[in-house]
Amino acid sequence: KCGFRESDNQCYGCDSSMSIYNDSVYYNYYCSRIYMSSIDDLMRPQSCVRFQRDKYYNYTKCRCNTTDFCAQEMLGKQTLNSDKVTCYVDTNGNDTCKGDLCYVTRQLDWYIVKGGIERGCITNNETLFAGLYQVGSMKSVDLEIAICNVTLCNADVNSAKKNRPGT
Repeated sequence: KCGFRESDNQCYGCDSSMSIYNDSVYYNYYCSRIYMSSIDDLMRPQSCVRFQRDKYYNYTKCRCNTTDFCAQEMLGKQTLNSDKVTCYVDTNGNDTCKGDLCYVTRQLDWYIVKGGIERGCITNNETLFAGLYQVGSMKSVDLEIAICNVTLCNADVNSAKKNRPGT
């Protein structure tokens, strides 16, 4: 069982996350289901990733494939920092963060603000799940995602798709 509700027995993966917002730390433990609403929905079991979405909010999330709260233990061992690339963050792109990769998402669905943009940084624990996040783009029914690895490449989805070494 991943969480505390009876429905949490039907999980894709067990998630644990630690968020830092305005110097306060928050922990979450929950059941992950298969749907696409955010960049972290691309995570796979046995992985840990740090995401930064704005200058105040960054979080590290781990997902495991057993029901014994193993993601909580994995989370406690993470020190994910990287300065490989500088990326835009937030919906306006006025601030920056540093990570392994930059990302930008655009909402395509009807229940969230259509066209809503999110930008940020990704730092992956490559020893747990090498190559989990890679340069490229994808589109689901409700979300378009582009990942790039050139400084400030995530101004918008189209520039992130074009702005990749070797393309």
